[in-house]
Amino acid sequence: HGAYLISKGIEKKLTLGNISISRDWGYAPDYVNAMKIIAENTRTDDFIIATGKLHSLEDMCRVAFEAKGLGDFTEFVESDRSLYREVENSGLIGLADKARLELNWRSRLTFEEMIRQMVIQES
Repeated sequence: HGAYLISKGIEKKLTLGNISISRDWGYAPDYVNAMKIIAENTRTDDFIIATGKLHSLEDMCRVAFEAKGLGDFTEFVESDRSLYREVENSGLIGLADKARLELNWRSRLTFEEMIRQMVIQES
């Protein structure tokens, strides 16, 4: 949303906390599809649904600002230490091997595709 506002001239800067944090971000419709597959499965069990890949908030900014044609995100993004979380669980990664093997589930969109799609839909 920040990249969109800057691309429209509504904002000049985006202020975030720690942009080096990493998450296993995934596309919500992919996760809903996984829930549907699990619900339709004849055998009940527990599954981890995740991409299995870590990406930083910095990665997210890079992709979003490039998608809006703004170039180098560092010209627009500033990090404010007051927004850092006291306890950060950065680096947790989901292992969805069981879902891939037993349910044949995979995330459809890559991280980059997901971010580009969100930024384009914002337009």
